[in-house]
Parts: sequence; C-alpha cells; structure tokens
Amino acid sequence: MSTRELLQKPTRDQIQEFLRVKPHHLYVLGRLDLQVNVYSQQVRAINLVHAIAESGDLEPTSSRIAVVGGGAAGLTAAASAGWLGFRNVTLYERETELLSAFRHNTVRHLHPHMYDWPYPGWDRSKAGLPILDWQAGTPKEVAKTIETSWKRLRD
Repeated sequence: MSTRELLQKPTRDQIQEFLRVKPHHLYVLGRLDLQVNVYSQQVRAINLVHAIAESGDLEPTSSRIAVVGGGAAGLTAAASAGWLGFRNVTLYERETELLSAFRHNTVRHLHPHMYDWPYPGWDRSKAGLPILDWQAGTPKEVAKTIETSWKRLRD
C-alpha cells in the first residue's frame, strides 16, 4: 500500500493488517514502506492509533501502550494515543533528545506534500495534520515546531 493509498482513508482493518506484526499486537509504522518522509510517517501514526482505538482491542483507561522511537512517527503516535484518551502511554527513545535524526539540520528543506506533485494541493506549505502540525522549512524548524506542540500536549 502506497502513501497515496494510505492518505485516501483506508479502513481500520486495512491499516491494522498492513502495519501489524502477527500474531502479536505489535505494529511497525515503516513496514514495507518505499516512500518515507516526516509527513507520511505522521499520517501513518495517526491512522494506526485511530484504527487501534476504533477496534476496541485496547481499553483507554487501563491498557498500556509503548511507543518505541522519539522521531516524528513515534511522537505523533504517542500524542495521538493521549489525544484519544489513552492514559498509560510510554515513549521510549535511546537518544538524549527527541527528533534526533534531523533536529540539527539547517541545510535541507522539508515540505509536507512534496511527494504529492503533480496532484492538487502539493504546494500547500502546511502539513494540515490534526496533531503535531507543521509547515515547510528546514528540518531544524520543523523539529522545533513538532517538539513545541509535543511538550504542550504532554504537559
């Protein structure tokens, strides 16, 4: 399933089937992905957490959710879980800072919809996400925006 297909409102079952490592309740956001960017990772995280919440497999007040990785996908998954009412969410990150893969880069340019060209809306500079939203800029700028939103939600 491509990023474009994921963005076209897949069903809860399709999302879980695509990202699940069977027979466990273990999900890998980048599984079998050929096109990875910050935006696509965040979309997958939001879709997966919503699919899990809608499935009823986990109870928001008593289930424990572990999110491994403090990159864009991990932060978005943890924030989405909290936003949806899950109260026992733990984020694990081996580095000393979040978003470590790109937070110090001031050379490149990240654009949320760069892979959508030539489709309408590819040039919108804002990601348009319901949580941890950001707009086009250097990786350092994007990381700062995401982390600021993360801290606000966490607190």
